[in-house]
Amino acid sequence: MSRSPLTDDLAPIDPAIVAQRVRDYQRETDERTQLVELWRLHYPEGAAERSAAFHPLVLAQTVAPNKHRLAQFPLQATDPDEIWVSDVYAVHVRRYVNDPVFGSHRGMIQLGVSNLDGTARHDWRDLQAIKNQLAGPETEAFELYPAEARLLDPSNYFTLWCFPGLKRIKVGIEMRRVLDAEDAISSQRALSAPEEAAAIPMVLHCPRCRAQHVDAPDLSIGWTNPPHRSHLCGLCGCVWRPADVPTTGVAATASRGKGDTWPPAF
Repeated sequence: MSRSPLTDDLAPIDPAIVAQRVRDYQRETDERTQLVELWRLHYPEGAAERSAAFHPLVLAQTVAPNKHRLAQFPLQATDPDEIWVSDVYAVHVRRYVNDPVFGSHRGMIQLGVSNLDGTARHDWRDLQAIKNQLAGPETEAFELYPAEARLLDPSNYFTLWCFPGLKRIKVGIEMRRVLDAEDAISSQRALSAPEEAAAIPMVLHCPRCRAQHVDAPDLSIGWTNPPHRSHLCGLCGCVWRPADVPTTGVAATASRGKGDTWPPAF
């Protein structure tokens, strides 16, 4: 029998240790669930908060395009290359051919973001979407929180420094983890999509007991049947997710195709 250098030196794992780890994980999960429920109970307005759908920006004005603009420290105030707007934001874009921070080969993009209503709203998800649209979804950016000696705070205006030629800014972790409110490990604002979309009517059956699942409000327990992705079987207690978008179980679909053979037509 051949021997594997990868496994020969590994001692067998004590089943009691495995069982303890499972119990520890379950206890931590239960504790997080209890904390989230307490937050929802004491801060219902925060728990009900949901991100608004992001409205893409449109190019409103090309001001002073400069294909040879250089970034030099300290930066001097100059007119933007472009101004982009939506019904919420105005964004001044300055594109530099060089990157004075990391020395990457595709320059630097400065995004100056302000709210059209003049407020100091600073929505991280919106800023991420603005960065994605104007600098690229795989471009990394940062906000600078400077030394007090050079603090700049003359107005409700926020700046993102973007580096499209840089693979990663060497902080943070190298993985993606986005959780919606119902799956989060702590208090979390609900995501804007796909939950804001209308639920898709579907004929659903529980994958465990095969009973048909029909969604309906149950006001006796405060259930109003909002758009949701996961479904609870009322017979066997199975919870499953038939799609990654909101769905609602119906007794039958409202339409029927000419070639459909199920359910039988009478």
